[in-house]
Amino acid sequence: MDKNSRAKRKYLIAFFAACLCFFAFYSATQLKIVSIADSNGFEKKLLTRAMPTAAIIEASGIATDENCELSVTSSFMREGIYIDRSFPVSIACDHDIHTGSFDSGSVGDALEALGIELGKDDRISHSTGDSLERDMQIAIERIEYKTENWRMEVPQSQEQGYIASLSQEAAEAFVRSPSRIYDAELTVEYSDGERSSEAISGLKAVIHPFDSPNDDIFTGKAVSSIDRLYGVELGADGIPTSYKRKIAGAVCTAYSASSGRGAGGLGLYCGTVAVDSAKIPYGSRLYIRSSDGSFIYGYAIATDTGTSMMAGRVDIDLYFESNRECNAFGLRNLDVYVLD
Repeated sequence: MDKNSRAKRKYLIAFFAACLCFFAFYSATQLKIVSIADSNGFEKKLLTRAMPTAAIIEASGIATDENCELSVTSSFMREGIYIDRSFPVSIACDHDIHTGSFDSGSVGDALEALGIELGKDDRISHSTGDSLERDMQIAIERIEYKTENWRMEVPQSQEQGYIASLSQEAAEAFVRSPSRIYDAELTVEYSDGERSSEAISGLKAVIHPFDSPNDDIFTGKAVSSIDRLYGVELGADGIPTSYKRKIAGAVCTAYSASSGRGAGGLGLYCGTVAVDSAKIPYGSRLYIRSSDGSFIYGYAIATDTGTSMMAGRVDIDLYFESNRECNAFGLRNLDVYVLD
């Protein structure tokens, strides 16, 4: 073999050796040791060729779902995969947000873990048996029912509907009030401490509601025995949110009687007032108070009249339960809100 042939042979051997080394190196770099761990303390190692992380996890036989979060670290021939199976769940309750971290379980489990108890009437946005999911937001509405007693007006158009809501026994014993004023027992629903709805559970006619005289009529609280008028709301300033007209500084006096009916045909009680029916028709609903709020007569119904009103010397004559209260009131200028 001549010198050139030997040189050529050496060159080919070196070339193939280099290719073999390159192939061996390339193959070695495509293999890696993968360490897999999760938030539950599970750990596993495996030797695998290069492939996407999801494929490596699938090949390892480790179960994951959409709630899992993956984090990957890589170095030469090594890869670390951490599976965080925990996820946040928030519960809005009692004017606060309660947050916990969970990797499984139900809504009921989350409530127990966060120390939240459901009342028998509370409402929840998810069933307690629902499975927890990442970023699940659960809302709890605290519901409380209370019984309240009001003396209130029931419009004639609404009366039959109220009667229909009563029990059979209460409906059979029902007596209509000519004044449309009733002592009502209401079942009131409060949602997270706020009044949300009400239903009448008892309704008793008030024919001649002579209440005990108030010890002090200048308390800043309403004197009238009518607690509510249908469809009327007071604003934060203590003034009706809507009204037909206002008589500012109306001249008001006081009167009382042991029995009887007003000129409008309705019974007399604290909450009925005498008017000039040409200016304020009988049956008109009113709200009466001083402009500074130091005296509040409250809700009233125009049912009576008198010579002072007809003569124009007095605008309104307020009914009180006793002469003592009448004397205490005397004559005052009050704001009269004519509601309808």
